Amino acid sequence: MASKEKKVYVIPRDAKIKPLELKKHKPIPKVSGKMARMLQEYSKLKKPWIKGKMCAVLKNVPATDIHHKKGRVGFADKFARDNDIPLLLDERYWLPVSRAGHIKIELLPEWAKEQGFSLSRSEKID
Repeated sequence: MASKEKKVYVIPRDAKIKPLELKKHKPIPKVSGKMARMLQEYSKLKKPWIKGKMCAVLKNVPATDIHHKKGRVGFADKFARDNDIPLLLDERYWLPVSRAGHIKIELLPEWAKEQGFSLSRSEKID
């Protein structure tokens, strides 16, 4: 079996070596520009939509949160895709809930689906 030869690089003593210049790195944004614009739009829509609504889970408690029944990422259907309405902004799948109601939905996903508080996210879009 032939042995692999290692390449040896010799730097002459009188060679002028420049110090390595480190580039200043920009941190990766926590949110993309597109998502930042969507979140800004969501913030504008959320307050008037939730105002005066009661929690869908705990009936006698005022709603403070919006539960996204089909998730927040992607599109719900062909209509939403054609009209550029992402799930984050699609009010058809919003549910007014209190913080306690929202926690219950998140902790008990099967119960939430049985009650209609959550919908499957894996259905294909036409």
